[in-house]
Amino acid sequence: MKLNLNGCGKCENCQRKADCGMCDTCFDRSKYGSQSKAQKCRLRRCLDDRFSGNVKQKQTKESLKRQADLAFEENRKKHEKKIKKEKKEKRKQQSMYATANETNEFDYDMKRQCIGPRCTKPALVTSKYCSHECGRLLARNRLLQILPQRIQEWNGTPTVANDNGRQELDRIRKRMINARTELQALEQKFHRLETIISTGRSLTVVEKLDNDDESEGEMDQSIYCVVCGHSVSIRNAIKHMDKCYIKIESQMSFGSVYPTRIEGSQRLFCDVYNEQQQTYCKRLQVLCPEHTKEPKVPETEVCGCPLTCDIYGTELPTKPNHFCRAAKRKCTRHFKWETMYRAEVDLQRIRQWLKIDEIFDEERRIKTAMSNRAGLVSLLLHQTTVHDPNCLDMRTKPTVTKKPAYRLMI
Repeated sequence: MKLNLNGCGKCENCQRKADCGMCDTCFDRSKYGSQSKAQKCRLRRCLDDRFSGNVKQKQTKESLKRQADLAFEENRKKHEKKIKKEKKEKRKQQSMYATANETNEFDYDMKRQCIGPRCTKPALVTSKYCSHECGRLLARNRLLQILPQRIQEWNGTPTVANDNGRQELDRIRKRMINARTELQALEQKFHRLETIISTGRSLTVVEKLDNDDESEGEMDQSIYCVVCGHSVSIRNAIKHMDKCYIKIESQMSFGSVYPTRIEGSQRLFCDVYNEQQQTYCKRLQVLCPEHTKEPKVPETEVCGCPLTCDIYGTELPTKPNHFCRAAKRKCTRHFKWETMYRAEVDLQRIRQWLKIDEIFDEERRIKTAMSNRAGLVSLLLHQTTVHDPNCLDMRTKPTVTKKPAYRLMI
């Protein structure tokens, strides 16, 4: 069966015999006055897609894969060319900066000589020297020739800034001596307190004391807790407030990445390592409610609080009547007196160490400024010219204007 390429011969357009005379192709035809190539009338074109010629050829999977392979191969070749070009440029730069003995790349056309001392070899293309050794040797000779003279000039001409720095260092050293003396006094105070505590604990408990009698009116009174706000009796107020404080303080953390390392000092910070946060606790060891738990107080333990006002005086309280001899469980007047005294001394010691640290930082800052003022770069780049050798202080002195003298006329 022969395929009809002009149309199917069955549709409405194929059976039409006359042109419409209204479409664009009919106007373009030569019989209507147009000189262009004759085309078929639009109303006589076959409606079947097989004969209309409007169907686009679909690309198969093999053709698409072939095109993708060709594109990949082309990109790979471009990438290889780019890498080869970069390697070539890199080798060229390395050869330019190589030494003369290894590469022998000299500029023989310009005939530049190396400026190194006693060197007759030609210089490299991108340098003034034939090798790095010549450059280092020339720099060393310059330092040996220029630097001693500049140091002598610097030492021969005193500077006001250095004089002020020396005076400031003298004042800082005096402050450091005073701070060290105060710290030694606090350390003695610390050991004295421990001696008093051990002396008070060695005493025995006295069951009935005259000072323990309290009126029933005072026992019935109540106050409000400053932490939680609840109403508590006066007898148990201090213990209740201490429990509330410990409960709230345990919820917060005061930590640092570095542990405390202070030579000659004992019992300052808690310094318990927290593996979860990777920090060291920085509360006072005697006041840390999270890591320092007080042992259970036995019934036979005495209070031992010194009754004298000045426990750090010239004489130590050694007699039994100088201490509170009530049972520690029942004594409400001296609740946790050891903790309070120890915390007070430890806080003073920490403040003194911080003061010493600030003095060290100030001294280091002044010494650094003085050393930088006479550094190598400053000596090589600056030069002081003394026109008058008799004048040591070259600062401009302020001019003092004299007041005119007035004569009193009578």
